[in-house]
Amino acid sequence: FAAKLDIQEEEYNKVLKNPTAFPIHPNNSVQGRLERLHDLFKIIYSDKYIDKEEEELLRKYAIGLGFSPKVSEGIIKRSIQIFSGQISFEDYVYLLNKDE
Repeated sequence: FAAKLDIQEEEYNKVLKNPTAFPIHPNNSVQGRLERLHDLFKIIYSDKYIDKEEEELLRKYAIGLGFSPKVSEGIIKRSIQIFSGQISFEDYVYLLNKDE
């Protein structure tokens, strides 16, 4: 996972050992929080795969950004579907027709 984040293994271990030393500063807007979560999803999915440890990290990060556990769960589930290409036909059509 350290490689995906482009940090040294030593730095990664520091974060795991003491996560409170690296606080998350949440954005006040939902849009801003979603953007930060999206950025982390892009990093995690850079190898086209997400494992359980990465999924748990995303949950903790979403909660740290200010989403409730229930909302976080829905966002993570839907984001995994989107990033892994498991979107419905209706969503596919919506995305094709959406103005940028």
